[in-house]
Amino acid sequence: LLRAQIEPHFLFNTLGAVQQLAEQGAQGAGRAAALTADLIAFLRASLAEMRSEQVPLQSEFDMVAAYLRVMQARMGSRLRYALDLPAEFAHATIPSMILLTLAENAIKHGIEPSLRGGEIRLSALRVGGMLCLRVQDTGMGLPASGAGSVPGGGLGLENVRSRLLLSDPSASLSLRDGEEGGVIAEIVLSINIASSLKEPAA
Repeated sequence: LLRAQIEPHFLFNTLGAVQQLAEQGAQGAGRAAALTADLIAFLRASLAEMRSEQVPLQSEFDMVAAYLRVMQARMGSRLRYALDLPAEFAHATIPSMILLTLAENAIKHGIEPSLRGGEIRLSALRVGGMLCLRVQDTGMGLPASGAGSVPGGGLGLENVRSRLLLSDPSASLSLRDGEEGGVIAEIVLSINIASSLKEPAA
């Protein structure tokens, strides 16, 4: 179900944007080429992640960055973003595509419906010995009844929550109103550094 959520309209809309840029001739050719390169990078990364249940956090951040570059090319100045992944968590493993789902959710429900657009910030930090993954947007905010844990009816969020609990029973996903408006989605899970990627003992 999660894999099926790479919606066809994302691909078609992006290809439509490439076509529009290409039709501008030399003026749009460079932007069309850059958008195509970002789309290829996103599709390559997402297809690779679909084949894995667990992926390094760096790979997930790279895939989300490629997705956001594509969306920024389509939305222009209405979308701004920032990613903060400390080096100590680059090789921490997480269920694949969960951050992508949260980023897609933030754009679809937060940024796109807002006339002024907004910003998405992804970050990873240590909280009480656990890994906290935060996706914050400055978009429309939660519905009046949507505060707290995952609201009902959000298939993408329920899929994320289910996959988190399958991989780590102590994991959680929560949503709350952001301090600057918008929504903060937080995943908290155990820190799991792949043994093959751990630093050798001194």
